Amino acid sequence: MKKIALVLLVTALYTTGASAQPEDIVQYPTAIRALGLRARLYPEERDPAVQQLAKSIAVLSASDKARLGELQQDFQEALLLVCDPEIYETLSTGTIEAVDTAIESVVTMDDIKRDTEWEPLIYVYGFFNRDTNAGEIVRIQDQWVGIPVEEREPYYPTYPHAIDAVTKPLSMGPLFDPQETARALDVATLLLRAMLLQPPLPGRGFHVPSHAALVIGPLYERWENDVRLGVHVKQHLGTRDELEALMAGQLVGAQPDLANLDDDAFGFFAYTGRYFANGLARLDARVAVPALRQSLEVYRAHGAAETTIAYTERALAVLGDADARAQLENAIAAGKEDALLTVVWICRNAQGEGKSYGCALLGEQMSAPADEALDAWFRRELEKAEGQQ
Repeated sequence: MKKIALVLLVTALYTTGASAQPEDIVQYPTAIRALGLRARLYPEERDPAVQQLAKSIAVLSASDKARLGELQQDFQEALLLVCDPEIYETLSTGTIEAVDTAIESVVTMDDIKRDTEWEPLIYVYGFFNRDTNAGEIVRIQDQWVGIPVEEREPYYPTYPHAIDAVTKPLSMGPLFDPQETARALDVATLLLRAMLLQPPLPGRGFHVPSHAALVIGPLYERWENDVRLGVHVKQHLGTRDELEALMAGQLVGAQPDLANLDDDAFGFFAYTGRYFANGLARLDARVAVPALRQSLEVYRAHGAAETTIAYTERALAVLGDADARAQLENAIAAGKEDALLTVVWICRNAQGEGKSYGCALLGEQMSAPADEALDAWFRRELEKAEGQQ
């Protein structure tokens, strides 16, 4: 049915042949960004704007796939603007289905498992792929488990991308077929936990726990207080305290024998650590602060990538570390744009006191009340984007 709906949609949009495109198709970076920002800022425009983005992807997929490839990062960033939970929850089911259908016109699951040509769209796909089901998750899990560990190197990061695409939808809400949600949660949480606990491997095996670290926290939070379905995440992940401790335990700073850490293991932890830091910050997991501090020392001593260090410092700032906050505030005072982007990330991803801290900082920079700071930031970004069109 979805293929028929897509064909009807694209056919209706064309007027004069295969190369014709309707006027409301956006196909320039600034226009795509502006549309995403308007969807973010203005609830009354949100569904129409996101559906226009979906329509643009579908039409370009059918008419000019090379151009779509050039623009896929722009479409990803525009769609991610509406994936923060408080915004996403306001989208209609029809809008979510439209994005899901549009991206499925570009890539199949076989494409996702095979290569990374469409990686930006693949990443955002999981937020909208709520027509997945338990059977599909089981099939991908069985295929993955069937590949011996020593033979998996050619399948990184593509197979983790496929697992992400079918498990991340459960972090956004019930599946389109509600009867599938409970069984899918059982399968997904067990699979994600196993991925999370994968021990260090040489090569690119770090992709496995990295993807799990980003999905498992939001999935847990979405269902932990659900009277009927909460049990399906807690039976494999435990209480919130247990999940936070489990994730913090995967950081390099929590390892019992740091003195004998070999180069392969350090490389593994240095890559996965940035994603565990993000996941722990989003969970407001203050229990992780000691392990994050110790990890930061290890990263600096071993010359880890700046991204790993920056993500860890950001997580510490979210979780109340005084030194990390002072460093961030000094960077803002020095006018460093990256520091301001860090604060925007905190406002979008933190919760509780960490979110309040970030919004207060951003409000000072935007001359706006803390609870209006993020919208003030996005309005400024919209003015820039519309001024460039």
